Amino acid sequence: MLKEQDYSEYCRKYNSIYKYLKQHSVNQTNVAKKICDMRGYYPERMMDTLIRAGFIYLDDSSCTEKLKIFGDDYGLFSSNDTFLLDGRYIFPVKDMLGNVIALVGWYPDEKKYITTPSRFFSKACLFYGMEQIGRSGIGKPYVLVEGIFDSLSVRSLGVNCVAQMGISNSRYKSIMYSMFSKLLAIPDNDVEGRGVILNDEWSLPSRSSYFRWVGDSSKDIDDFCNSYEAEDVKELLLESFKDTRRVVTYRA
Repeated sequence: MLKEQDYSEYCRKYNSIYKYLKQHSVNQTNVAKKICDMRGYYPERMMDTLIRAGFIYLDDSSCTEKLKIFGDDYGLFSSNDTFLLDGRYIFPVKDMLGNVIALVGWYPDEKKYITTPSRFFSKACLFYGMEQIGRSGIGKPYVLVEGIFDSLSVRSLGVNCVAQMGISNSRYKSIMYSMFSKLLAIPDNDVEGRGVILNDEWSLPSRSSYFRWVGDSSKDIDDFCNSYEAEDVKELLLESFKDTRRVVTYRA
């Protein structure tokens, strides 16, 4: 059975692990610039968001050897005893209080994302970006998207946004919908994403809506945000929150 003191101690140690890694990271501004280059972002739009999200990069992962004292609960090392996120851009997954509960490593290879198999981390039990709720408070409208960079692009507009961290929903996540006054759900603009809307696979509350676009080739909201002026996209999303239709369609 999960004990509150176990979770508190886990968070305390994971916060210190991330702080240690951050101290050994390349300058975070340079990390954010590199990610903008790799993903084709406008630096003036995304730099601050990436820095606030906590992206770091280790030029030399030998510093991680000291972290082996923490054992297996934190999922930092692979089965062959190497640092799991070596060579990747690392960022934290946090709970509502801002505690680090897992780390994700991103790189544009065939794997893209590697998440530490940490003791108290489960994609089925939380959204990426939960720390925003600690700042905004419960009962605010939020955008819900598939991917982590989707959510960061929306957040760069000044709009609260959480991510499923994949296309799958869960019963636990559906229960968590009660924390939001309304959700504007934006799956990717592909076959699977369109299926989510058609079959209501995210089981949205009756007061919430899906958002989709036609006449534009953007594959997801990340691309969509990067294709238009920030203020135009922000206005579109804020107006869509007011729409009472189950599916709000933007025609480019």
